[in-house]
Amino acid sequence: MKTELKKWNRKRNYALKTLKLKLKYFLPILVLNQIKAKQTIQDVSNIKKILVVRNDLIGDMVLSTPLLRNLFEHGYEVYVVSKAQALSMIENKDYVAGSFVYNDASWKHVFESIKNVRQHRFDLVIDMKLSSKTEHIWFCAWMKTPVLMGFNKSNVKAYNISHSYRNPEAHISRSFESIYTKLGIHAKPHAYDVSVPAAVRSHTQAFLQSAWPQQVDTNSKLIVLNPFGSKSDRWLSEAQIAVILAFFSAHKVVLIGEYAKISAITTPNHVKAFQSKGVLDITALIEMADCMVTVDTAIVHIASALQSKMIAFYKETPLMRPDAILNEDQQLKQSKYEFERLAQDYPNIRHNHQPLAKHVQFKMYAPNHPQAVQKVFTCHRIDAVSCEHLQQELGDAWQQLMQENHAV
Repeated sequence: MKTELKKWNRKRNYALKTLKLKLKYFLPILVLNQIKAKQTIQDVSNIKKILVVRNDLIGDMVLSTPLLRNLFEHGYEVYVVSKAQALSMIENKDYVAGSFVYNDASWKHVFESIKNVRQHRFDLVIDMKLSSKTEHIWFCAWMKTPVLMGFNKSNVKAYNISHSYRNPEAHISRSFESIYTKLGIHAKPHAYDVSVPAAVRSHTQAFLQSAWPQQVDTNSKLIVLNPFGSKSDRWLSEAQIAVILAFFSAHKVVLIGEYAKISAITTPNHVKAFQSKGVLDITALIEMADCMVTVDTAIVHIASALQSKMIAFYKETPLMRPDAILNEDQQLKQSKYEFERLAQDYPNIRHNHQPLAKHVQFKMYAPNHPQAVQKVFTCHRIDAVSCEHLQQELGDAWQQLMQENHAV
Protein backbone atom coordinates (compact mmCIF):
# COMPACT_ATOMS: atom_id res chain seq x y z
CA MET A 1 0.00 0.00 0.00
CA LYS A 2 2.85 2.41 0.91
CA THR A 3 4.61 1.59 -2.36
CA GLU A 4 1.47 2.37 -4.36
CA LEU A 5 0.98 5.63 -2.46
CA LYS A 6 4.55 6.69 -3.21
CA LYS A 7 4.02 5.95 -6.90
CA TRP A 8 0.79 7.96 -6.90
CA ASN A 9 2.46 10.91 -5.14
CA ARG A 10 5.34 10.81 -7.60
CA LYS A 11 2.95 10.83 -10.57
CA ARG A 12 0.94 13.67 -9.03
CA ASN A 13 4.07 15.76 -8.37
CA TYR A 14 5.30 15.15 -11.90
CA ALA A 15 1.91 16.19 -13.33
CA LEU A 16 1.91 19.39 -11.23
CA LYS A 17 5.44 20.28 -12.35
CA THR A 18 4.43 19.68 -15.96
CA LEU A 19 1.35 21.90 -15.55
CA LYS A 20 3.48 24.69 -14.05
CA LEU A 21 5.84 24.47 -17.02
CA LYS A 22 2.93 24.75 -19.46
CA LEU A 23 1.58 27.81 -17.66
CA LYS A 24 5.06 29.36 -17.52
CA TYR A 25 5.54 29.18 -21.28
CA PHE A 26 2.02 29.37 -22.74
CA LEU A 27 0.32 31.97 -20.50
CA PRO A 28 2.64 34.94 -21.26
CA ILE A 29 2.26 34.26 -25.01
CA LEU A 30 -1.55 34.10 -24.73
CA VAL A 31 -1.58 37.42 -22.87
CA LEU A 32 0.82 39.05 -25.34
CA ASN A 33 -1.30 37.85 -28.28
CA GLN A 34 -4.27 39.75 -26.89
CA ILE A 35 -2.48 43.10 -26.69
CA LYS A 36 0.27 43.17 -29.35
CA ALA A 37 -1.02 41.35 -32.43
CA LYS A 38 0.31 42.67 -35.76
CA GLN A 39 -1.17 42.35 -39.24
CA THR A 40 0.48 40.04 -41.76
CA ILE A 41 2.90 41.96 -44.00
CA GLN A 42 4.33 40.66 -47.24
CA ASP A 43 5.77 43.83 -48.82
CA VAL A 44 9.16 44.77 -47.36
CA SER A 45 10.34 46.89 -50.27
CA ASN A 46 10.11 50.23 -48.42
CA ILE A 47 12.29 49.24 -45.47
CA LYS A 48 15.26 51.50 -44.78
CA LYS A 49 15.97 51.47 -41.04
CA ILE A 50 16.56 48.08 -39.35
CA LEU A 51 17.09 47.09 -35.72
CA VAL A 52 18.82 43.73 -35.27
CA VAL A 53 17.99 42.25 -31.87
CA ARG A 54 20.99 40.17 -30.79
CA ASN A 55 20.27 39.99 -27.05
CA ASP A 56 22.82 37.35 -26.16
CA LEU A 57 26.55 36.86 -25.82
CA ILE A 58 29.82 37.83 -27.46
CA GLY A 59 30.10 34.77 -29.70
CA ASP A 60 26.64 35.34 -31.18
CA MET A 61 27.58 38.92 -32.06
CA VAL A 62 30.76 37.79 -33.82
CA LEU A 63 28.73 35.23 -35.78
CA SER A 64 26.30 37.97 -36.83
CA THR A 65 28.84 40.40 -38.30
CA PRO A 66 28.47 39.03 -41.87
CA LEU A 67 24.71 39.63 -41.65
CA LEU A 68 25.15 43.19 -40.39
CA ARG A 69 27.64 43.98 -43.14
CA ASN A 70 25.43 42.52 -45.88
CA LEU A 71 22.44 44.55 -44.69
CA PHE A 72 24.55 47.72 -44.73
CA GLU A 73 25.97 47.01 -48.19
CA HIS A 74 22.42 46.70 -49.55
CA GLY A 75 21.54 50.21 -48.43
CA TYR A 76 19.95 49.62 -45.02
CA GLU A 77 20.62 51.77 -41.97
CA VAL A 78 21.51 49.13 -39.36
CA TYR A 79 21.14 49.40 -35.59
CA VAL A 80 21.86 46.68 -33.03
CA VAL A 81 20.62 45.96 -29.53
CA SER A 82 22.50 43.50 -27.33
CA LYS A 83 24.21 43.03 -23.99
CA ALA A 84 27.03 45.46 -23.21
CA GLN A 85 29.91 42.99 -23.61
CA ALA A 86 28.63 41.79 -26.98
CA LEU A 87 28.31 45.36 -28.25
CA SER A 88 32.05 45.88 -27.66
CA MET A 89 32.66 43.60 -30.66
CA ILE A 90 30.99 46.04 -33.08
CA GLU A 91 32.30 49.34 -31.71
CA ASN A 92 33.32 51.74 -34.48
CA LYS A 93 32.08 49.46 -37.27
CA ASP A 94 31.06 51.57 -40.25
CA TYR A 95 28.20 49.21 -41.08
CA VAL A 96 26.47 49.80 -37.69
CA ALA A 97 24.70 53.17 -37.39
CA GLY A 98 24.03 52.85 -33.67
CA SER A 99 23.53 50.46 -30.77
CA PHE A 100 21.49 50.00 -27.59
CA VAL A 101 22.25 48.07 -24.41
CA TYR A 102 19.89 45.27 -23.39
CA ASN A 103 19.78 44.29 -19.71
CA ASP A 104 17.72 41.29 -18.57
CA ALA A 105 18.98 41.12 -14.97
CA SER A 106 15.35 41.60 -13.89
CA TRP A 107 12.00 42.54 -15.41
CA LYS A 108 12.64 46.09 -14.20
CA HIS A 109 15.84 46.20 -16.24
CA VAL A 110 14.03 44.73 -19.26
CA PHE A 111 11.37 47.46 -19.09
CA GLU A 112 14.11 50.11 -18.82
CA SER A 113 15.74 48.64 -21.93
CA ILE A 114 12.39 48.74 -23.76
CA LYS A 115 11.85 52.38 -22.75
CA ASN A 116 15.30 53.33 -24.03
CA VAL A 117 14.95 51.68 -27.44
CA ARG A 118 11.33 52.85 -27.91
CA GLN A 119 12.63 56.39 -28.25
CA HIS A 120 13.42 55.35 -31.82
CA ARG A 121 11.25 53.97 -34.61
CA PHE A 122 12.38 51.31 -37.09
CA ASP A 123 10.97 50.06 -40.37
CA LEU A 124 11.94 46.51 -39.46
CA VAL A 125 13.05 44.71 -36.30
CA ILE A 126 14.79 41.35 -36.71
CA ASP A 127 14.85 39.01 -33.71
CA MET A 128 17.79 36.66 -34.27
CA LYS A 129 17.01 34.08 -31.58
CA LEU A 130 15.68 30.70 -32.74
CA SER A 131 13.90 30.23 -29.41
CA SER A 132 13.56 32.84 -26.72
CA LYS A 133 12.88 33.52 -23.08
CA THR A 134 9.56 35.21 -22.32
CA GLU A 135 11.16 38.55 -21.41
CA HIS A 136 13.05 38.62 -24.71
CA ILE A 137 9.85 38.09 -26.71
CA TRP A 138 8.08 40.83 -24.78
CA PHE A 139 11.04 43.14 -25.42
CA CYS A 140 10.81 42.54 -29.17
CA ALA A 141 7.02 42.88 -29.17
CA TRP A 142 7.21 46.39 -27.70
CA MET A 143 9.63 47.80 -30.25
CA LYS A 144 8.28 50.67 -32.38
CA THR A 145 8.05 49.02 -35.79
CA PRO A 146 5.37 47.94 -38.27
CA VAL A 147 7.35 44.78 -39.07
CA LEU A 148 8.75 42.33 -36.54
CA MET A 149 10.62 39.41 -38.08
CA GLY A 150 11.79 36.35 -36.17
CA PHE A 151 12.40 32.62 -36.23
CA ASN A 152 9.99 29.91 -35.09
CA LYS A 153 7.47 32.42 -33.68
CA SER A 154 4.34 31.42 -35.64
CA ASN A 155 2.30 31.37 -32.41
CA VAL A 156 3.37 34.87 -31.32
CA LYS A 157 1.07 37.38 -33.05
CA ALA A 158 3.41 40.29 -32.40
CA TYR A 159 5.65 38.78 -35.11
CA ASN A 160 4.17 39.34 -38.54
CA ILE A 161 7.02 37.47 -40.25
CA SER A 162 8.14 34.17 -38.73
CA HIS A 163 10.72 32.07 -40.54
CA SER A 164 10.64 28.36 -39.82
CA TYR A 165 14.16 27.22 -39.07
CA ARG A 166 14.72 23.80 -37.56
CA ASN A 167 18.00 22.48 -38.83
CA PRO A 168 19.71 21.35 -35.63
CA GLU A 169 22.78 19.92 -37.35
CA ALA A 170 23.57 22.88 -39.63
CA HIS A 171 25.76 25.80 -38.63
CA ILE A 172 23.79 28.66 -37.09
CA SER A 173 24.86 31.07 -39.85
CA ARG A 174 22.59 29.17 -42.24
CA SER A 175 19.63 30.84 -40.54
CA PHE A 176 20.65 34.17 -42.14
CA GLU A 177 19.57 32.86 -45.55
CA SER A 178 15.88 33.30 -44.66
CA ILE A 179 16.46 36.99 -43.94
CA TYR A 180 18.39 37.52 -47.17
CA THR A 181 15.67 35.79 -49.19
CA LYS A 182 12.84 37.82 -47.64
CA LEU A 183 14.66 41.12 -48.27
CA GLY A 184 15.84 40.12 -51.75
CA ILE A 185 19.51 40.35 -50.78
CA HIS A 186 22.25 38.60 -52.74
CA ALA A 187 24.59 38.18 -49.79
CA LYS A 188 28.35 38.12 -50.04
CA PRO A 189 30.21 35.38 -48.11
CA HIS A 190 31.82 37.78 -45.63
CA ALA A 191 34.06 36.36 -42.91
CA TYR A 192 33.41 37.17 -39.26
CA ASP A 193 34.64 40.68 -38.51
CA VAL A 194 36.73 41.34 -35.40
CA SER A 195 39.21 44.18 -35.03
CA VAL A 196 41.51 45.43 -32.27
CA PRO A 197 42.29 49.10 -31.58
CA ALA A 198 46.01 49.97 -31.67
CA ALA A 199 46.05 51.05 -27.99
CA VAL A 200 44.63 47.70 -26.90
CA ARG A 201 47.15 45.82 -29.01
CA SER A 202 49.98 47.80 -27.40
CA HIS A 203 48.75 46.84 -23.92
CA THR A 204 48.76 43.16 -24.86
CA GLN A 205 52.21 43.38 -26.42
CA ALA A 206 53.52 45.00 -23.23
CA PHE A 207 52.15 42.07 -21.22
CA LEU A 208 53.95 39.53 -23.41
CA GLN A 209 57.24 41.45 -23.21
CA SER A 210 57.07 41.61 -19.42
CA ALA A 211 56.03 37.95 -19.14
CA TRP A 212 59.01 36.76 -21.22
CA PRO A 213 61.61 39.59 -21.07
CA GLN A 214 64.43 37.33 -22.20
CA GLN A 215 64.74 35.71 -25.62
CA VAL A 216 63.37 32.17 -25.60
CA ASP A 217 63.87 29.27 -27.98
CA THR A 218 62.97 30.47 -31.49
CA ASN A 219 61.02 27.22 -31.98
CA SER A 220 58.87 28.06 -28.97
CA LYS A 221 55.35 29.04 -29.93
CA LEU A 222 52.80 31.20 -28.16
CA ILE A 223 49.86 29.09 -27.01
CA VAL A 224 46.75 30.71 -25.53
CA LEU A 225 44.63 28.40 -23.35
CA ASN A 226 41.04 29.19 -22.38
CA PRO A 227 40.05 26.44 -19.88
CA PHE A 228 36.64 27.77 -18.80
CA GLY A 229 33.47 28.38 -20.79
CA SER A 230 30.37 30.40 -20.00
CA LYS A 231 28.76 27.27 -18.55
CA SER A 232 30.39 25.09 -15.88
CA ASP A 233 29.72 21.85 -17.79
CA ARG A 234 32.25 23.09 -20.36
CA TRP A 235 35.04 23.75 -17.85
CA LEU A 236 38.26 21.77 -17.88
CA SER A 237 39.33 20.22 -14.58
CA GLU A 238 42.60 21.17 -12.89
CA ALA A 239 44.01 17.76 -13.81
CA GLN A 240 43.05 18.26 -17.48
CA ILE A 241 44.60 21.73 -17.47
CA ALA A 242 47.81 20.23 -16.06
CA VAL A 243 47.89 17.70 -18.92
CA ILE A 244 47.56 20.46 -21.52
CA LEU A 245 50.23 22.63 -19.87
CA ALA A 246 52.60 19.65 -19.72
CA PHE A 247 51.95 18.91 -23.40
CA PHE A 248 53.04 22.47 -24.28
CA SER A 249 55.98 22.53 -21.84
CA ALA A 250 58.39 23.62 -24.61
CA HIS A 251 56.24 26.64 -25.48
CA LYS A 252 55.02 29.90 -23.97
CA VAL A 253 51.48 29.46 -22.62
CA VAL A 254 49.07 32.21 -21.59
CA LEU A 255 45.93 31.40 -19.59
CA ILE A 256 42.89 33.56 -20.29
CA GLY A 257 39.50 33.76 -18.60
CA GLU A 258 38.18 35.05 -15.30
CA TYR A 259 41.37 36.13 -13.53
CA ALA A 260 40.32 34.90 -10.08
CA LYS A 261 39.97 31.40 -11.51
CA ILE A 262 43.01 31.22 -13.78
CA SER A 263 45.35 32.84 -11.24
CA ALA A 264 44.38 30.16 -8.70
CA ILE A 265 45.68 27.39 -10.98
CA THR A 266 49.08 25.97 -10.03
CA THR A 267 51.26 26.44 -13.10
CA PRO A 268 54.89 25.84 -14.16
CA ASN A 269 57.22 28.70 -15.15
CA HIS A 270 56.38 28.64 -18.86
CA VAL A 271 52.76 29.59 -18.10
CA LYS A 272 51.42 33.09 -17.36
CA ALA A 273 47.91 34.23 -16.41
CA PHE A 274 46.58 37.19 -18.37
CA GLN A 275 44.63 39.82 -16.41
CA SER A 276 42.29 41.11 -19.05
CA LYS A 277 40.63 44.53 -19.09
CA GLY A 278 37.97 43.27 -21.49
CA VAL A 279 37.29 41.08 -24.47
CA LEU A 280 39.27 43.27 -26.89
CA ASP A 281 42.65 42.73 -25.24
CA ILE A 282 41.93 38.99 -25.21
CA THR A 283 41.18 39.33 -28.92
CA ALA A 284 44.57 41.02 -29.40
CA LEU A 285 46.27 38.15 -27.55
CA ILE A 286 44.55 35.56 -29.75
CA GLU A 287 45.62 37.55 -32.81
CA MET A 288 49.28 37.28 -31.71
CA ALA A 289 49.09 33.59 -30.72
CA ASP A 290 50.42 30.70 -32.77
CA CYS A 291 47.59 28.49 -31.52
CA MET A 292 44.41 28.91 -29.48
CA VAL A 293 43.29 26.01 -27.27
CA THR A 294 39.79 26.45 -25.90
CA VAL A 295 36.57 24.89 -24.72
CA ASP A 296 33.26 25.73 -26.41
CA THR A 297 32.68 29.44 -25.78
CA ALA A 298 32.79 32.84 -27.53
CA ILE A 299 36.58 32.56 -27.84
CA VAL A 300 36.03 29.95 -30.57
CA HIS A 301 34.27 32.46 -32.81
CA ILE A 302 36.75 35.27 -32.09
CA ALA A 303 39.62 32.95 -33.07
CA SER A 304 37.66 31.93 -36.17
CA ALA A 305 37.23 35.60 -37.11
CA LEU A 306 40.99 36.07 -36.82
CA GLN A 307 41.62 32.84 -38.79
CA SER A 308 43.81 31.65 -35.92
CA LYS A 309 45.01 28.09 -35.60
CA MET A 310 42.80 26.52 -32.98
CA ILE A 311 42.05 23.35 -31.06
CA ALA A 312 38.49 23.44 -29.70
CA PHE A 313 37.02 20.96 -27.21
CA TYR A 314 33.26 20.38 -27.43
CA LYS A 315 30.91 17.94 -25.76
CA GLU A 316 28.02 15.91 -27.13
CA THR A 317 25.61 15.22 -24.29
CA PRO A 318 24.37 11.60 -24.38
CA LEU A 319 20.81 12.89 -23.71
CA MET A 320 20.85 14.55 -27.11
CA ARG A 321 20.74 11.17 -28.80
CA PRO A 322 17.36 9.83 -29.99
CA ASP A 323 17.83 6.51 -28.15
CA ALA A 324 18.54 8.17 -24.78
CA ILE A 325 16.58 6.84 -21.79
CA LEU A 326 15.54 9.71 -19.53
CA ASN A 327 14.88 9.73 -15.79
CA GLU A 328 12.14 11.93 -14.29
CA ASP A 329 14.32 15.05 -13.91
CA GLN A 330 15.61 14.65 -17.45
CA GLN A 331 12.06 14.22 -18.74
CA LEU A 332 11.08 17.50 -17.06
CA LYS A 333 14.07 19.20 -18.65
CA GLN A 334 13.00 17.82 -22.02
CA SER A 335 9.42 19.00 -21.37
CA LYS A 336 10.72 22.50 -20.59
CA TYR A 337 12.50 22.54 -23.94
CA GLU A 338 9.40 21.29 -25.78
CA PHE A 339 6.86 23.58 -24.07
CA GLU A 340 8.99 26.67 -24.75
CA ARG A 341 9.07 25.88 -28.46
CA LEU A 342 5.43 24.78 -28.68
CA ALA A 343 4.29 28.00 -26.98
CA GLN A 344 6.18 30.08 -29.55
CA ASP A 345 5.73 28.02 -32.74
CA TYR A 346 2.80 25.62 -32.29
CA PRO A 347 0.95 26.33 -35.61
CA ASN A 348 4.07 25.74 -37.67
CA ILE A 349 5.10 22.62 -35.75
CA ARG A 350 1.60 21.16 -36.06
CA HIS A 351 1.23 22.04 -39.74
CA ASN A 352 4.61 20.66 -40.81
CA HIS A 353 4.70 17.79 -38.30
CA GLN A 354 8.19 18.89 -37.33
CA PRO A 355 10.02 17.00 -34.59
CA LEU A 356 11.30 19.11 -31.71
CA ALA A 357 14.91 18.08 -32.25
CA LYS A 358 17.36 19.69 -29.85
CA HIS A 359 20.05 21.93 -31.22
CA VAL A 360 23.29 20.02 -31.69
CA GLN A 361 25.64 22.51 -30.06
CA PHE A 362 28.90 21.18 -31.48
CA LYS A 363 27.50 21.40 -35.04
CA MET A 364 25.46 24.61 -34.84
CA TYR A 365 28.30 26.51 -33.16
CA ALA A 366 31.30 24.76 -34.68
CA PRO A 367 34.49 26.82 -35.32
CA ASN A 368 33.58 27.05 -39.01
CA HIS A 369 37.02 27.81 -40.37
CA PRO A 370 39.70 25.61 -41.98
CA GLN A 371 42.53 26.19 -39.51
CA ALA A 372 40.54 24.89 -36.54
CA VAL A 373 40.48 21.32 -35.26
CA GLN A 374 37.32 20.49 -33.33
CA LYS A 375 37.40 17.58 -30.87
CA VAL A 376 34.01 16.32 -29.66
CA PHE A 377 33.66 14.17 -26.53
CA THR A 378 30.52 12.24 -25.62
CA CYS A 379 29.90 13.29 -22.01
CA HIS A 380 27.62 15.33 -19.76
CA ARG A 381 30.54 17.48 -18.57
CA ILE A 382 33.86 18.11 -20.28
CA ASP A 383 35.72 17.58 -16.99
CA ALA A 384 34.48 13.96 -17.03
CA VAL A 385 36.76 13.16 -19.99
CA SER A 386 39.76 11.12 -18.84
CA CYS A 387 43.14 12.85 -18.92
CA GLU A 388 44.49 10.06 -21.12
CA HIS A 389 41.73 10.53 -23.69
CA LEU A 390 42.12 14.31 -23.67
CA GLN A 391 45.90 14.05 -24.10
CA GLN A 392 45.49 11.69 -27.04
CA GLU A 393 42.99 13.95 -28.80
CA LEU A 394 45.13 17.01 -28.08
CA GLY A 395 48.16 15.30 -29.59
CA ASP A 396 46.22 14.29 -32.70
CA ALA A 397 44.89 17.83 -33.14
CA TRP A 398 48.31 19.44 -32.68
CA GLN A 399 49.89 17.05 -35.17
CA GLN A 400 47.16 17.85 -37.69
CA LEU A 401 47.74 21.61 -37.31
CA MET A 402 51.48 21.24 -37.64
CA GLN A 403 51.15 19.08 -40.77
CA GLU A 404 48.85 21.68 -42.33
CA ASN A 405 51.39 24.38 -41.42
CA HIS A 406 54.22 22.51 -43.16
CA ALA A 407 51.99 21.89 -46.18
CA VAL A 408 51.48 25.63 -46.55
